[in-house]
Amino acid sequence: MVNRVVASVVAALTLTVAARAGAQAAAPSGPPGLAPAGPPGGAPPEASAPPAAPQSQPSPSRELPPVEGSVGLRVLGGGNLFSTPGSVTPAGYEGLGFAGNGGGFGWGFGGYGELRFAGHLGLELGLLYDSSEIRRDVTYNRVVKVRERFTTSSVRLDLLVKGILPFPGGRVWAGLGPEFVLSSSADAKNEITEGKQYVGNASDIEGLIRADAKRPVLLALGLGMVIHAGELIEIPIDARALDNLSQEDAWRDRVALQMNGPNLASYTVSAENTWEFRLGIGIGARF
Repeated sequence: MVNRVVASVVAALTLTVAARAGAQAAAPSGPPGLAPAGPPGGAPPEASAPPAAPQSQPSPSRELPPVEGSVGLRVLGGGNLFSTPGSVTPAGYEGLGFAGNGGGFGWGFGGYGELRFAGHLGLELGLLYDSSEIRRDVTYNRVVKVRERFTTSSVRLDLLVKGILPFPGGRVWAGLGPEFVLSSSADAKNEITEGKQYVGNASDIEGLIRADAKRPVLLALGLGMVIHAGELIEIPIDARALDNLSQEDAWRDRVALQMNGPNLASYTVSAENTWEFRLGIGIGARF
C-alpha cells in the first residue's frame, strides 16, 4: 500500500516538472517583461526616429557704438548758375553787364571730419578750397559775340547735420547746413569771340568789366553714401546743391555801372554764384 502511494507521488512530480520544462522551452528567451520578437519573415520593427538636432540660436545683432568718427579727404566738381537778376533797366535790356543768366564749372578739394551719434545722427565739419567760373554770351547785331566772364577762388568752412542709415558694408545719409566763404578773390574779363574785325574799340569792350569778390553764406543740401573698405578705410560719395543766401536779386545791386556821360565806362559785377552743384568722392578712415 505504501509503495503504491509513493509511486503515485513520484509520477505526479515527474509530470509537473516535464510540463514546466516544455512551457519554458516554448517561451522566448530574454528577461521577463519584454515583448516577444516578431516571427521570422515578419515585418521588421519600426526604426526609432533619430534625436532632433539642436536648434541654432540667432546671432545677436551688432550693436552700434554710442559715438563713431571719420576723417578724410575729398575732391569735388560740378556746375554753377548765375540767375537772371530782377529789375533790369531799361526793361528788356540784354547787353553787357550780366543782365541775364549765366553758367560755368567749379571744382575743389578739402578735408572733412565727422562724428556719428548712436549710428543715426551725424555732424560733419569740412574745410574746402573752391574755384568757380561764370560765363555769359552776348550777341550784338547777330554778328558780334562777346563773352563776359568772372572767376573766383575761395576758402570755405561747411557744417552739415546728417541723418544716417547704416547698412552692411556702409551707410547712406541726407543732410543740410551752412557753408561759409572765409576768404575770396575774383577776376573778370570780356572776350570778343566772333566778329572782332567789325569792332573798332575791341580793347575797350574787353576791358569794361571788373569783379568784386564776395563772402556769401550758402545753404548746402546733400545726399551721400559711404562704402566701408575693410575695418578702417571708407570711401565717401555725395551730391550737394548749394543755394546762395546772401546774393541780392536786383540787377543794380549785383552790378555797379560806371558811366562817362551817356556812355558806359566800366561795370563791376559781384562775383558770386546763385546756385552751385557738386559731386564729390574721397577716401577716409574710421575710428
